[in-house]
Amino acid sequence: MNKHGKATGMVAHRQGVETGERTILVISSIKEAQAATQVPAKTASFSLAGSEWLLEDLGGLGVIDNIQATLAFPEAGKAAGKGSCNRIFGPAEVNGNTIKLGPLASSRMMCPEAVMNQEMKYLEALQAAERFEWKDPYLLIYCKGFEKPLRFTRMTPSKPAGF
Repeated sequence: MNKHGKATGMVAHRQGVETGERTILVISSIKEAQAATQVPAKTASFSLAGSEWLLEDLGGLGVIDNIQATLAFPEAGKAAGKGSCNRIFGPAEVNGNTIKLGPLASSRMMCPEAVMNQEMKYLEALQAAERFEWKDPYLLIYCKGFEKPLRFTRMTPSKPAGF
């Protein structure tokens, strides 16, 4: 059975007749490590409800400048946002650090081909979402079939003018 251990020692240099000088680790003691108490993941205290995010990277593909793709969680169980061109909305299941989005629906406006292509890839990724991670300042959403996660930054709610 594999166990975790704690080794104490020092790094030393030894001269060998056939091997010349080499660095070795001289271990003075090895003890079985005590089972560490499980520290709850940072995502346990992190809530998506009521937050809104701006897509910064689409699974390693980047995003088109000045075209905002967003994702919001207006309340528990719901997702919404902008797919690049159209508004998107649908159910969201979040349990621990797992996430399932969709099926997602969208409005039906037409935009330039590049924007529509980005939106199609974005919707495909969101509906393949499996888990998320909060790595301040980024929300990372890992999607099945995508090598890299979707990377978002938090959007600050706009304040009414004059306040």
